[in-house]
Amino acid sequence: MNKQIRTMLILVSLVTVFSIVGIVGARTYDYANTPLLHKAYEGGDSDKRGDVPPDGGAELSLGGYTNISASDDSRAWYSSGGKDYDFHRFEFKIDEAVSDITQIYALHEGYGGVGGHALYIWNYTNSGWELAANTTAANTTDQILSKTFASGFSDYIQGGYLQLLAQANTKSWSCPYLYVWNGTDYIFDNDIIPFKKPCTLEGTDYYRIQKPLQPDGDFYAVRVSEEMRENSYLDLIRLMAIDHPADVDVYPDIEGNLFTIKNPLPPVSCVDNYDNDCLELITGREGYAGEKYYTGSDGSYLVVDFGDLFGASIIKLVTTTDYSPAVLVQTAIQTENAAGEWETRISFSSHEFWATNVFDITGLLPDANGEYKLRFYFTETHSIDYIAVDTYEEVATTVNILHPVYAELDGDVLPLVAESDDDYVSMTTGDELHLKFPYEPMSYEGNFIRDFVCISEGYYEAKPHETIHTDYVKVEIATRQESDWRTVVPIIDGNFNPGEWTNAQLLIDDPIHTYVYFVNDSHFLYVCVDAANLDGGDYSKDPGDCCDLVFDTGHDEAWTPGHEDYFHVRGDGNNSHMVATDIPYQWQDHCDFSDHPGLEGLAGFGTSPNSAADHRIYEFRIPLSLLGASAGDTIGLSSWPDSIPYDADTGRHNIWPAGAEIDDLSTWGDLALAITEPPPVGGEAYPVNSISLLAPWIAGEALLVGGVIWYVLRRRRAQS
Repeated sequence: MNKQIRTMLILVSLVTVFSIVGIVGARTYDYANTPLLHKAYEGGDSDKRGDVPPDGGAELSLGGYTNISASDDSRAWYSSGGKDYDFHRFEFKIDEAVSDITQIYALHEGYGGVGGHALYIWNYTNSGWELAANTTAANTTDQILSKTFASGFSDYIQGGYLQLLAQANTKSWSCPYLYVWNGTDYIFDNDIIPFKKPCTLEGTDYYRIQKPLQPDGDFYAVRVSEEMRENSYLDLIRLMAIDHPADVDVYPDIEGNLFTIKNPLPPVSCVDNYDNDCLELITGREGYAGEKYYTGSDGSYLVVDFGDLFGASIIKLVTTTDYSPAVLVQTAIQTENAAGEWETRISFSSHEFWATNVFDITGLLPDANGEYKLRFYFTETHSIDYIAVDTYEEVATTVNILHPVYAELDGDVLPLVAESDDDYVSMTTGDELHLKFPYEPMSYEGNFIRDFVCISEGYYEAKPHETIHTDYVKVEIATRQESDWRTVVPIIDGNFNPGEWTNAQLLIDDPIHTYVYFVNDSHFLYVCVDAANLDGGDYSKDPGDCCDLVFDTGHDEAWTPGHEDYFHVRGDGNNSHMVATDIPYQWQDHCDFSDHPGLEGLAGFGTSPNSAADHRIYEFRIPLSLLGASAGDTIGLSSWPDSIPYDADTGRHNIWPAGAEIDDLSTWGDLALAITEPPPVGGEAYPVNSISLLAPWIAGEALLVGGVIWYVLRRRRAQS
């Protein structure tokens, strides 16, 4: 195949589309592999995600163990019948010494339902579950969650045991979402009815719309969308149109009273419960951009001092807040009594996303001690990025209440939302309620603008919990591999000749069962890729068969034009050597193999010690000078974009390392070249799967070798 400049568009995954592949050459632990040494448990937890005790749950039945032993759509599942976070916990007995491990790969195949599911690994050092991977997408079919760990192995393995936890996500309780028409499209604004969660008591929410609501012909159009794992019930919805001078802002309080804000004054001090100065965090309103703000948790608080407000006839408190999903409580605004005790004077629920709240605190300050101080007390995770007071007198505004003239959800539902009468529009996950309100132009001339408040009345309730399903789970352990090498120089002829290759450094078990051998001298790197095994090798001879080796030349983990080297060997002999272009992640031809002295590659078809049947064998000889490397150096290695190797007959291909990305060279592997050259030693080639039986003979022969050529092949680091 002639390869000119080509762009590689790659959908990156930790798993190939053909099978579940982790760390090639690693040892796999699963429930088909010595299942009696590994245990699995099931249970439910009502507290929060990732809070299951390390010994939690009841052991799976024999049938449950069978269901999780292979990726075959036969699943173990667990439903607690009421708890929020159902789980499967997996306990693996690991044989390798922690000091010998170079990588850990954890994978779970299954699903958690509407809220998705998460995969955790137990961190013995921190005594807690550490999130490895998570999906919040609704699923009723298997999803792959996986992660590769490249360090901290003693955190995850102690006493020879490693634990994983797969837990269904309960979709965060929230509220219906409000979208407004901006003249060209519906845009998301915020949630509505953000009352104490979960809530089954009806309430009225007054929310100042923040996004630009524009007329659509003779109407204002909004949309209410139910996107969470809940049912919502809307009794009434209206718009409040407020025309006011452009030099003031207008906001409602929690009871719908309107206040104008013209000259907000920041506090003179703000400290938290650790006496940290937090004034900078709550005076800039940066929360809208996700920059500076204060986040409170259970038991934390802010004490805010506004200085001297003596003589103010009105004091309006202005705050900008949001909350963390699944919050079950409100924020308290408190004043200090004469005994020095803080008393709650106002409680309010934040909207899910940043929104401004206004409160009339004229009667609250000064407090019993003559101070103009407030305390914001948090009983769960809320964020606040703006606190101020405005003592400016109220400015005249014009208010019109707009009743809906159109409401559609699977038919006309206008009568259900027109009045507060306990006749509800019932919404479930995925429903959208479309509404229209009459538009009338402003009667004012000059510098006036119009803002809107959405008035909504109703309640919502969470749906039942989600069930955890597990089809397959495994852990792979990679250890540092070092082997003796013979000095018989391989002949690059596509044949596995006696004495050329021993002790494969990589064993890729699936989808193409492949042995990969590496050896070097002071001038060349030699590679053999042996796609052998009756059950999974490549036993068809196709012109489109190929094998790729891609190197991070210079080992700098950076895309460098003219340097990264891509060697492609095909079954039809149309081999090519490509290098990086100045356009990131595109390749261009550098030369044919015959154009560069010493560069050779051949796709053969024959037998090897790994299989007596004819199969694909690929051999490479690559000058180290092409890679900018010398004996003893470490170079980056990957199989992207295609395969190591590729079987054109079945479309199967192996990728190494798992999760390697063409646009992130730090995810490629490392190949450490030998540094010493031993004296000539004869030898035979042996199947890798027989090497343990030959260990005594090999150990004895190794004593005759004065210098040892060795290699280390490893993944660089874990995927983030």
